[in-house]
Amino acid sequence: MNFYIFLSIVIVCSSFLNAQENATKATCASDPISCVEILELIADLQQSVTSCCANLNTCLQETNSLLNTIETPTTCDISVVIRQTDMPLTITASGHYCLSEPVVGSITIDADNVLINLNGYKISGGLSDNIVAVGHSGISICNGICGNAASSGNGVYLQTCTTVAIFNVNFQESETACRFDNVQNLLLQDCSFVEHVGDTEGVLIFENNTQDGKIASCQLYNSTRTDVTNYDTIYVDGCSNLSFINVYIQNSYAPNGSSFAGMFGLRNQTSNCLFDKCCALNAIGTNYNGFYLNNVSSTSCFNCIAQEIASNGFSTDNNCDDIVVQNCLVSNAQNNGINFLGALYCYAENTIVKNCSTGFNFSSSNNYIANNTAMSCTGRGFNITGGTFGVFFVGNYAENNGINYANFPATYSITTFETSGAGAGTFTRNAGGGLATPTDWDNISIVHN
Repeated sequence: MNFYIFLSIVIVCSSFLNAQENATKATCASDPISCVEILELIADLQQSVTSCCANLNTCLQETNSLLNTIETPTTCDISVVIRQTDMPLTITASGHYCLSEPVVGSITIDADNVLINLNGYKISGGLSDNIVAVGHSGISICNGICGNAASSGNGVYLQTCTTVAIFNVNFQESETACRFDNVQNLLLQDCSFVEHVGDTEGVLIFENNTQDGKIASCQLYNSTRTDVTNYDTIYVDGCSNLSFINVYIQNSYAPNGSSFAGMFGLRNQTSNCLFDKCCALNAIGTNYNGFYLNNVSSTSCFNCIAQEIASNGFSTDNNCDDIVVQNCLVSNAQNNGINFLGALYCYAENTIVKNCSTGFNFSSSNNYIANNTAMSCTGRGFNITGGTFGVFFVGNYAENNGINYANFPATYSITTFETSGAGAGTFTRNAGGGLATPTDWDNISIVHN
Protein backbone atom coordinates (compact mmCIF):
# COMPACT_ATOMS: atom_id res chain seq x y z
CA MET A 1 0.00 0.00 0.00
CA ASN A 2 1.51 3.35 -0.96
CA PHE A 3 1.92 6.52 1.08
CA TYR A 4 -1.16 8.28 -0.28
CA ILE A 5 -3.43 5.37 0.58
CA PHE A 6 -2.05 5.37 4.12
CA LEU A 7 -2.57 9.12 4.33
CA SER A 8 -6.16 8.71 3.12
CA ILE A 9 -6.75 6.20 5.92
CA VAL A 10 -5.45 8.69 8.46
CA ILE A 11 -7.67 11.51 7.11
CA VAL A 12 -10.80 9.34 7.06
CA CYS A 13 -10.17 8.08 10.60
CA SER A 14 -9.45 11.62 11.75
CA SER A 15 -12.88 12.75 10.53
CA PHE A 16 -14.54 9.80 12.23
CA LEU A 17 -12.78 10.31 15.54
CA ASN A 18 -13.32 14.08 15.63
CA ALA A 19 -17.02 13.37 15.98
CA GLN A 20 -16.22 11.89 19.38
CA GLU A 21 -14.92 15.26 20.54
CA ASN A 22 -18.44 16.70 20.18
CA ALA A 23 -19.67 13.88 22.37
CA THR A 24 -17.14 14.96 24.98
CA LYS A 25 -18.60 18.46 25.05
CA ALA A 26 -22.13 17.10 25.39
CA THR A 27 -21.08 14.91 28.31
CA CYS A 28 -19.49 17.89 30.04
CA ALA A 29 -22.87 19.61 30.20
CA SER A 30 -24.07 16.95 32.64
CA ASP A 31 -21.03 17.26 34.92
CA PRO A 32 -20.06 20.96 34.78
CA ILE A 33 -17.64 21.13 37.71
CA SER A 34 -15.24 18.31 36.83
CA CYS A 35 -15.50 18.88 33.10
CA VAL A 36 -14.76 22.60 33.33
CA GLU A 37 -11.60 21.76 35.24
CA ILE A 38 -10.71 19.11 32.68
CA LEU A 39 -11.25 21.39 29.72
CA GLU A 40 -9.21 24.18 31.33
CA LEU A 41 -6.29 21.81 31.79
CA ILE A 42 -6.67 20.50 28.26
CA ALA A 43 -6.74 24.08 26.95
CA ASP A 44 -3.48 24.83 28.79
CA LEU A 45 -1.79 21.83 27.20
CA GLN A 46 -3.19 22.64 23.77
CA GLN A 47 -1.89 26.20 24.13
CA SER A 48 1.58 24.81 24.86
CA VAL A 49 1.41 22.60 21.76
CA THR A 50 0.11 25.50 19.64
CA SER A 51 2.99 27.66 20.83
CA CYS A 52 5.47 24.89 19.98
CA CYS A 53 4.02 24.52 16.48
CA ALA A 54 4.04 28.30 15.97
CA ASN A 55 7.73 28.40 16.84
CA LEU A 56 8.41 25.60 14.36
CA ASN A 57 6.49 27.44 11.64
CA THR A 58 8.42 30.65 12.32
CA CYS A 59 11.74 28.79 12.10
CA LEU A 60 10.63 27.08 8.88
CA GLN A 61 9.56 30.39 7.30
CA GLU A 62 12.87 32.03 8.20
CA THR A 63 14.80 29.05 6.82
CA ASN A 64 12.82 29.03 3.58
CA SER A 65 13.36 32.78 3.19
CA LEU A 66 17.11 32.27 3.36
CA LEU A 67 17.10 29.20 1.12
CA ASN A 68 14.99 30.88 -1.55
CA THR A 69 17.99 33.06 -2.36
CA ILE A 70 19.87 29.98 -3.62
CA GLU A 71 19.60 29.51 -7.36
CA THR A 72 19.23 26.09 -8.95
CA PRO A 73 21.46 25.80 -12.03
CA THR A 74 20.67 23.07 -14.53
CA THR A 75 23.40 23.55 -17.11
CA CYS A 76 27.08 24.46 -17.26
CA ASP A 77 26.83 27.95 -18.76
CA ILE A 78 30.17 29.67 -18.17
CA SER A 79 32.19 27.30 -16.04
CA VAL A 80 35.61 25.98 -15.27
CA VAL A 81 35.75 22.47 -16.71
CA ILE A 82 36.95 19.65 -14.44
CA ARG A 83 38.64 16.63 -16.04
CA GLN A 84 40.29 13.54 -14.60
CA THR A 85 43.70 15.10 -15.27
CA ASP A 86 42.79 17.85 -12.74
CA MET A 87 42.27 15.39 -9.87
CA PRO A 88 42.78 15.75 -6.97
CA LEU A 89 41.61 19.36 -7.22
CA THR A 90 41.65 22.30 -4.82
CA ILE A 91 39.33 25.16 -5.80
CA THR A 92 40.69 28.53 -4.65
CA ALA A 93 38.48 30.96 -6.60
CA SER A 94 34.73 31.62 -6.67
CA GLY A 95 32.87 30.41 -9.73
CA HIS A 96 31.00 27.60 -11.50
CA TYR A 97 32.88 24.34 -11.92
CA CYS A 98 31.55 21.60 -14.18
CA LEU A 99 32.58 17.98 -14.73
CA SER A 100 33.17 16.99 -18.34
CA GLU A 101 33.67 13.29 -17.54
CA PRO A 102 33.62 10.86 -14.58
CA VAL A 103 36.44 11.63 -12.14
CA VAL A 104 38.22 9.73 -9.38
CA GLY A 105 39.72 11.68 -6.49
CA SER A 106 38.91 14.50 -4.07
CA ILE A 107 37.74 18.07 -4.65
CA THR A 108 38.59 20.52 -1.86
CA ILE A 109 36.68 23.81 -1.87
CA ASP A 110 38.81 26.64 -0.45
CA ALA A 111 36.77 29.64 -1.57
CA ASP A 112 33.33 31.18 -1.08
CA ASN A 113 30.54 31.14 -3.67
CA VAL A 114 31.46 27.93 -5.47
CA LEU A 115 29.06 25.81 -7.49
CA ILE A 116 30.07 22.30 -8.55
CA ASN A 117 27.83 20.94 -11.30
CA LEU A 118 28.49 17.23 -11.68
CA ASN A 119 26.78 17.48 -15.07
CA GLY A 120 25.42 13.93 -14.93
CA TYR A 121 28.83 12.37 -14.18
CA LYS A 122 30.19 10.58 -11.13
CA ILE A 123 32.85 11.63 -8.63
CA SER A 124 34.30 8.81 -6.54
CA GLY A 125 37.39 7.43 -4.85
CA GLY A 126 38.49 10.39 -2.78
CA LEU A 127 41.38 9.64 -0.41
CA SER A 128 39.09 10.63 2.46
CA ASP A 129 36.07 12.61 1.26
CA ASN A 130 34.95 13.12 -2.33
CA ILE A 131 34.02 16.78 -1.84
CA VAL A 132 35.08 18.78 1.23
CA ALA A 133 34.80 22.40 2.37
CA VAL A 134 35.69 24.00 5.71
CA GLY A 135 34.74 27.53 6.76
CA HIS A 136 33.18 28.81 3.53
CA SER A 137 29.80 30.14 2.37
CA GLY A 138 27.73 29.88 -0.77
CA ILE A 139 28.52 26.21 -1.56
CA SER A 140 26.34 24.39 -4.11
CA ILE A 141 26.65 20.82 -5.46
CA CYS A 142 24.22 19.43 -8.01
CA ASN A 143 23.24 17.16 -10.90
CA GLY A 144 25.20 13.92 -10.75
CA ILE A 145 26.51 10.96 -8.78
CA CYS A 146 28.71 10.97 -5.68
CA GLY A 147 29.92 7.65 -4.37
CA ASN A 148 32.60 5.19 -3.34
CA ALA A 149 34.57 7.43 -1.00
CA ALA A 150 37.53 5.90 0.83
CA SER A 151 36.99 3.78 3.94
CA SER A 152 35.41 5.86 6.73
CA GLY A 153 35.15 8.74 4.28
CA ASN A 154 32.19 10.90 3.29
CA GLY A 155 30.68 11.57 -0.08
CA VAL A 156 30.40 15.24 0.96
CA TYR A 157 31.90 16.72 4.15
CA LEU A 158 31.10 20.34 5.08
CA GLN A 159 32.32 21.96 8.30
CA THR A 160 31.50 25.46 9.59
CA CYS A 161 29.92 26.45 6.28
CA THR A 162 26.93 28.71 5.62
CA THR A 163 24.34 28.90 2.84
CA VAL A 164 24.74 25.45 1.36
CA ALA A 165 22.62 23.79 -1.33
CA ILE A 166 22.87 20.18 -2.51
CA PHE A 167 20.28 18.98 -4.99
CA ASN A 168 19.67 16.30 -7.58
CA VAL A 169 22.61 14.16 -6.47
CA ASN A 170 22.59 10.36 -6.27
CA PHE A 171 24.86 9.29 -3.38
CA GLN A 172 26.14 5.71 -3.58
CA GLU A 173 28.09 3.22 -1.50
CA SER A 174 30.10 5.40 0.88
CA GLU A 175 30.09 4.75 4.63
CA THR A 176 28.54 8.19 5.09
CA ALA A 177 26.93 10.02 2.19
CA CYS A 178 26.93 13.52 3.73
CA ARG A 179 28.31 14.89 6.99
CA PHE A 180 27.23 18.41 8.00
CA ASP A 181 29.29 19.73 10.93
CA ASN A 182 28.17 23.14 12.26
CA VAL A 183 26.53 24.08 8.95
CA GLN A 184 23.94 26.87 8.79
CA ASN A 185 21.31 27.64 6.16
CA LEU A 186 21.24 24.26 4.45
CA LEU A 187 19.12 22.94 1.60
CA LEU A 188 19.30 19.24 0.73
CA GLN A 189 16.70 18.40 -1.89
CA ASP A 190 15.80 15.82 -4.54
CA CYS A 191 18.66 13.51 -3.60
CA SER A 192 18.86 9.72 -3.27
CA PHE A 193 21.09 7.60 -1.04
CA VAL A 194 21.64 3.95 -1.97
CA GLU A 195 23.63 0.99 -0.57
CA HIS A 196 25.60 2.74 2.16
CA VAL A 197 27.42 0.28 4.46
CA GLY A 198 29.64 1.18 7.41
CA ASP A 199 30.12 1.76 11.12
CA THR A 200 29.74 5.56 11.17
CA GLU A 201 26.82 7.17 13.01
CA GLY A 202 24.58 7.39 9.97
CA VAL A 203 24.13 7.67 6.23
CA LEU A 204 23.24 11.34 6.70
CA ILE A 205 24.89 13.06 9.67
CA PHE A 206 23.92 16.46 11.07
CA GLU A 207 26.02 17.45 14.08
CA ASN A 208 27.60 20.18 16.22
CA ASN A 209 24.92 22.88 16.03
CA THR A 210 23.98 22.46 12.40
CA GLN A 211 20.85 24.60 12.11
CA ASP A 212 18.28 26.23 9.85
CA GLY A 213 18.04 23.47 7.29
CA LYS A 214 15.48 21.91 4.98
CA ILE A 215 15.79 18.30 3.82
CA ALA A 216 13.12 17.67 1.22
CA SER A 217 12.07 15.01 -1.29
CA CYS A 218 14.94 12.64 -0.52
CA GLN A 219 14.99 8.82 -0.54
CA LEU A 220 17.33 6.48 1.34
CA TYR A 221 17.45 2.78 0.42
CA ASN A 222 19.25 -0.35 1.62
CA SER A 223 21.66 0.97 4.23
CA THR A 224 23.58 -1.14 6.75
CA ARG A 225 25.06 0.17 10.01
CA THR A 226 27.58 -2.22 11.61
CA ASP A 227 28.44 -0.29 14.81
CA VAL A 228 26.79 -1.58 18.00
CA THR A 229 25.90 1.79 19.54
CA ASN A 230 25.51 4.41 16.80
CA TYR A 231 23.46 3.24 13.88
CA ASP A 232 20.78 5.73 12.90
CA THR A 233 20.07 6.02 9.20
CA ILE A 234 19.64 9.79 9.55
CA TYR A 235 21.68 10.90 12.58
CA VAL A 236 20.98 14.33 14.13
CA ASP A 237 23.13 15.31 17.13
CA GLY A 238 22.88 18.67 18.92
CA CYS A 239 21.16 20.54 16.07
CA SER A 240 18.18 22.87 15.75
CA ASN A 241 15.59 24.17 13.30
CA LEU A 242 15.78 21.31 10.81
CA SER A 243 12.74 20.33 8.76
CA PHE A 244 12.41 16.97 7.00
CA ILE A 245 9.73 17.07 4.30
CA ASN A 246 8.82 14.05 2.15
CA VAL A 247 11.84 12.03 3.26
CA TYR A 248 11.52 8.29 2.62
CA ILE A 249 13.71 5.61 4.22
CA GLN A 250 13.36 1.94 3.28
CA ASN A 251 15.31 -1.18 4.24
CA SER A 252 17.70 -0.10 6.99
CA TYR A 253 19.68 -2.96 8.52
CA ALA A 254 21.49 -2.82 11.86
CA PRO A 255 22.35 -6.37 12.95
CA ASN A 256 24.58 -5.55 15.95
CA GLY A 257 22.63 -2.89 17.81
CA SER A 258 23.04 -2.90 21.59
CA SER A 259 21.34 0.46 22.25
CA PHE A 260 18.26 2.18 20.88
CA ALA A 261 18.49 3.92 17.52
CA GLY A 262 16.22 4.89 14.66
CA MET A 263 15.82 5.25 10.94
CA PHE A 264 15.22 8.89 11.87
CA GLY A 265 17.38 9.48 14.98
CA LEU A 266 17.51 12.76 16.93
CA ARG A 267 19.79 13.10 19.96
CA ASN A 268 21.63 15.25 22.50
CA GLN A 269 19.66 18.48 22.92
CA THR A 270 18.41 18.66 19.37
CA SER A 271 15.43 21.03 19.25
CA ASN A 272 12.79 22.65 17.06
CA CYS A 273 12.71 20.01 14.34
CA LEU A 274 9.86 19.03 12.06
CA PHE A 275 8.96 15.82 10.23
CA ASP A 276 6.16 16.09 7.67
CA LYS A 277 5.09 13.33 5.29
CA CYS A 278 8.12 11.21 6.16
CA CYS A 279 8.20 7.40 5.95
CA ALA A 280 10.24 4.78 7.83
CA LEU A 281 9.72 1.40 6.19
CA ASN A 282 11.36 -1.89 7.18
CA ALA A 283 13.82 -1.32 10.05
CA ILE A 284 15.74 -4.56 10.63
CA GLY A 285 17.83 -5.09 13.76
CA THR A 286 17.71 -5.16 17.56
CA ASN A 287 16.30 -2.00 19.21
CA TYR A 288 15.79 -0.33 15.84
CA ASN A 289 12.95 2.25 15.82
CA GLY A 290 11.25 4.15 13.05
CA PHE A 291 11.54 7.59 14.70
CA TYR A 292 13.81 7.76 17.77
CA LEU A 293 14.16 10.89 19.95
CA ASN A 294 16.68 10.98 22.81
CA ASN A 295 17.04 14.23 24.83
CA VAL A 296 15.08 16.22 22.23
CA SER A 297 12.68 19.15 22.64
CA SER A 298 10.01 20.98 20.63
CA THR A 299 9.83 18.48 17.79
CA SER A 300 6.78 17.45 15.78
CA CYS A 301 5.86 14.57 13.48
CA PHE A 302 2.92 15.22 11.15
CA ASN A 303 1.46 12.85 8.55
CA CYS A 304 4.27 10.31 8.97
CA ILE A 305 4.34 6.52 8.55
CA ALA A 306 6.36 3.84 10.36
CA GLN A 307 5.85 0.30 9.04
CA GLU A 308 7.59 -3.06 9.55
CA ILE A 309 9.75 -1.80 12.43
CA ALA A 310 11.96 -4.05 14.58
CA SER A 311 11.24 -2.09 17.78
CA ASN A 312 8.92 0.95 18.18
CA GLY A 313 7.28 3.06 15.51
CA PHE A 314 7.81 6.37 17.37
CA SER A 315 9.86 6.40 20.57
CA THR A 316 11.21 8.97 23.04
CA ASP A 317 13.93 8.46 25.63
CA ASN A 318 15.77 10.54 28.27
CA ASN A 319 14.53 14.07 28.92
CA CYS A 320 12.38 14.79 25.88
CA ASP A 321 9.72 17.48 26.06
CA ASP A 322 7.14 19.10 23.77
CA ILE A 323 6.88 16.16 21.38
CA VAL A 324 3.94 15.99 18.94
CA VAL A 325 2.79 12.97 16.91
CA GLN A 326 -0.26 13.87 14.86
CA ASN A 327 -2.09 12.27 11.93
CA CYS A 328 0.44 9.43 11.76
CA LEU A 329 0.20 5.72 11.04
CA VAL A 330 2.18 2.84 12.59
CA SER A 331 1.78 -0.78 11.53
CA ASN A 332 3.67 -3.99 12.23
CA ALA A 333 6.07 -2.70 14.87
CA GLN A 334 7.38 -5.57 16.97
CA ASN A 335 7.14 -3.56 20.21
CA ASN A 336 5.04 -0.41 20.65
CA GLY A 337 3.44 1.71 17.99
CA ILE A 338 3.87 4.91 20.04
CA ASN A 339 6.30 4.71 22.95
CA PHE A 340 6.66 7.85 25.09
CA LEU A 341 9.25 7.28 27.84
CA GLY A 342 11.07 9.81 30.02
CA ALA A 343 9.27 12.76 28.45
CA LEU A 344 7.16 15.79 29.36
CA TYR A 345 4.31 17.29 27.35
CA CYS A 346 3.83 14.58 24.76
CA TYR A 347 0.92 15.00 22.40
CA ALA A 348 -0.57 12.15 20.34
CA GLU A 349 -3.65 12.84 18.24
CA ASN A 350 -5.51 11.34 15.29
CA THR A 351 -2.94 8.56 15.00
CA ILE A 352 -3.64 4.94 14.06
CA VAL A 353 -1.62 2.00 15.38
CA LYS A 354 -2.27 -1.52 14.12
CA ASN A 355 -0.65 -4.95 14.28
CA CYS A 356 1.93 -4.05 16.94
CA SER A 357 2.70 -5.58 20.33
CA THR A 358 1.24 -2.64 22.28
CA GLY A 359 -0.54 0.20 20.53
CA PHE A 360 0.22 3.24 22.69
CA ASN A 361 2.63 2.97 25.64
CA PHE A 362 3.18 5.97 27.94
CA SER A 363 5.54 6.35 30.87
CA SER A 364 5.80 10.12 30.71
CA SER A 365 4.02 13.12 32.16
CA ASN A 366 1.59 15.78 30.98
CA ASN A 367 0.36 13.78 28.00
CA TYR A 368 -2.51 14.70 25.72
CA ILE A 369 -3.81 11.51 24.06
CA ALA A 370 -6.79 12.27 21.86
CA ASN A 371 -8.77 10.69 19.04
CA ASN A 372 -6.36 7.83 18.44
CA THR A 373 -7.09 4.27 17.34
CA ALA A 374 -5.37 1.04 18.43
CA MET A 375 -6.38 -2.08 16.55
CA SER A 376 -5.27 -5.68 16.12
CA CYS A 377 -2.36 -5.42 18.56
CA THR A 378 -1.29 -8.63 20.30
CA GLY A 379 -1.13 -6.89 23.70
CA ARG A 380 -2.87 -3.81 25.08
CA GLY A 381 -4.28 -1.15 22.85
CA PHE A 382 -3.34 1.58 25.34
CA ASN A 383 -0.99 1.26 28.31
CA ILE A 384 -0.17 4.05 30.78
CA THR A 385 2.14 3.21 33.67
CA GLY A 386 1.93 4.40 37.25
CA GLY A 387 4.81 6.89 37.10
CA THR A 388 2.89 9.34 34.92
CA PHE A 389 0.76 12.32 35.84
CA GLY A 390 -1.16 15.05 34.09
CA VAL A 391 -2.75 12.67 31.58
CA PHE A 392 -5.63 13.61 29.28
CA PHE A 393 -7.07 10.58 27.52
CA VAL A 394 -9.92 11.71 25.31
CA GLY A 395 -11.88 10.28 22.39
CA ASN A 396 -9.72 7.19 21.81
CA TYR A 397 -10.84 3.90 20.31
CA ALA A 398 -9.66 0.29 20.68
CA GLU A 399 -10.58 -2.65 18.49
CA ASN A 400 -9.60 -6.32 18.30
CA ASN A 401 -6.55 -6.07 20.53
CA GLY A 402 -5.26 -9.08 22.46
CA ILE A 403 -5.89 -7.31 25.78
CA ASN A 404 -8.61 -4.95 24.74
CA TYR A 405 -8.63 -2.44 27.55
CA ALA A 406 -6.85 0.72 28.55
CA ASN A 407 -4.52 -0.03 31.45
CA PHE A 408 -4.28 2.74 34.05
CA PRO A 409 -2.97 2.84 37.63
CA ALA A 410 -5.56 2.66 40.40
CA THR A 411 -5.01 6.33 41.35
CA TYR A 412 -6.48 7.64 38.10
CA SER A 413 -9.93 9.19 38.16
CA ILE A 414 -12.37 8.07 35.48
CA THR A 415 -14.62 10.87 34.31
CA THR A 416 -16.89 9.38 31.66
CA PHE A 417 -17.00 6.33 29.42
CA GLU A 418 -19.00 5.25 26.49
CA THR A 419 -19.07 1.72 25.08
CA SER A 420 -20.19 0.67 21.64
CA GLY A 421 -20.46 -2.44 19.51
CA ALA A 422 -22.44 -5.62 19.82
CA GLY A 423 -22.57 -6.79 23.41
CA ALA A 424 -20.44 -3.93 24.70
CA GLY A 425 -19.43 -4.57 28.29
CA THR A 426 -19.26 -2.38 31.36
CA PHE A 427 -15.83 -1.02 32.30
CA THR A 428 -14.53 -2.40 35.59
CA ARG A 429 -11.35 -1.68 37.48
CA ASN A 430 -9.09 -4.72 37.47
CA ALA A 431 -6.50 -5.75 40.05
CA GLY A 432 -3.85 -3.60 38.40
CA GLY A 433 -6.10 -0.57 38.34
CA GLY A 434 -6.93 -0.88 34.66
CA LEU A 435 -10.27 -0.67 32.97
CA ALA A 436 -11.35 -3.95 31.44
CA THR A 437 -14.00 -4.79 28.90
CA PRO A 438 -14.31 -7.82 26.65
CA THR A 439 -15.35 -5.82 23.57
CA ASP A 440 -14.37 -2.86 21.46
CA TRP A 441 -14.84 0.51 23.10
CA ASP A 442 -14.78 4.26 22.67
CA ASN A 443 -13.78 6.52 25.53
CA ILE A 444 -14.87 10.05 26.37
CA SER A 445 -12.17 10.98 28.89
CA ILE A 446 -9.84 9.77 31.60
CA VAL A 447 -8.03 12.41 33.62
CA HIS A 448 -5.29 12.19 36.19
CA ASN A 449 -3.81 15.38 37.66
